Amino acid sequence: MPNAEPLYNQIANALIQSIVAGHYQDKLPTEVALAEQFDVSVPTIKKAMTILVENDIVTRIPGKGTFVKDYEKAKYIALEAEQEDGQTQVKKPLVVGVVLPEIKDDFANRLLNGITSALSERGAYGILGLSRNEREMESQIIENFLDIGVDGIVIFPTEGQLYNQDIVRLSLDDFPLVLMDRWLPGIDVSKVVSDHANGTKRAVEYLYELGHQNIALISVSSDSPLSTQSIIERKNGFLQGMENIGMPVADHLVWLQDRSDDENRELDVEFVMNKISSQPDVTALIGISAADTRIAFECANRLGLAVPEDISIIGFDIGNAFLDMGSFFNGGVDGRVAWLDQSEDLIGRESANLICRLVKNPCCKEVIEVPISLHTGASCQAPRHLARLVEK
Repeated sequence: MPNAEPLYNQIANALIQSIVAGHYQDKLPTEVALAEQFDVSVPTIKKAMTILVENDIVTRIPGKGTFVKDYEKAKYIALEAEQEDGQTQVKKPLVVGVVLPEIKDDFANRLLNGITSALSERGAYGILGLSRNEREMESQIIENFLDIGVDGIVIFPTEGQLYNQDIVRLSLDDFPLVLMDRWLPGIDVSKVVSDHANGTKRAVEYLYELGHQNIALISVSSDSPLSTQSIIERKNGFLQGMENIGMPVADHLVWLQDRSDDENRELDVEFVMNKISSQPDVTALIGISAADTRIAFECANRLGLAVPEDISIIGFDIGNAFLDMGSFFNGGVDGRVAWLDQSEDLIGRESANLICRLVKNPCCKEVIEVPISLHTGASCQAPRHLARLVEK
């Protein structure tokens, strides 16, 4: 039976296979040469090349020729043959909607980098929507994505929410959906999250191994420390870690308060300073976020406490931007802060790969838990003396 597929489609598939096989690693032959090679007209070659250009596999440079743009897209994009009713069809690339609260720090940038890199390798495209950490804006972005017909959605939920009717609806409809980093309890949806509880437990164990027993947990930089699931998990991990080392936690070692607005950050600093001053037996602090950790350093500095001689500090998500903080502690310019690394790039990559799998099979929901790594540093050492404030 003759192949009813358009000739230019057949040629487009042949060219993509040649690129994947390595026959064309840089520049493609001219359209005239390809017309002779395939024994077709130049207009037919032009149609085939247009398919490759539209799918971002090759790029045309006027006066120079046509060049391979992205080998990985050539490998993964759906120009590969898919048999339907005996015909080979050209599949369109996946389009994924990505919802983030905001992009104002390295954490979000690394998440986004992981997502876009993995999507690009699969020949998929991402559309970004920023919710500004507003629940209503998040819902509007989801609706907009559905209206334009995205194939799937990856969502980093806004801070401080434990329920979202739009996400519930997508889940019930088996729409391809992945929650990233934060998740909503009780909603059956695929997600890629950090192992928050074990991360905090590991920090407690590390400090205990150094000789610390009175360790405080700080969370003043979240809208509501007990309303975001990741924060709840970190707190629970802290409590479990303290219990494991034989130090059941009283309320005085968990320093939580709702965040004041950004203009009143000084209230957060004063809260932590008062806690440190009133509890001189505490020799180590764990910041539940990067912002909390920076506040811990600032408070120690204002109180005249040397880090790590007087007090040790470790925190989540410090990242490369804050590894060197010599102005805050005696490690000098090369002093590196001890920190807990969520591997945001990996979370992003896993989320992108998972959403692509779900597009093919939305009913196969998955939960991927990414381990948290602990990086030791000069901001933690064995406690020198418990009564540090009395000495000063």
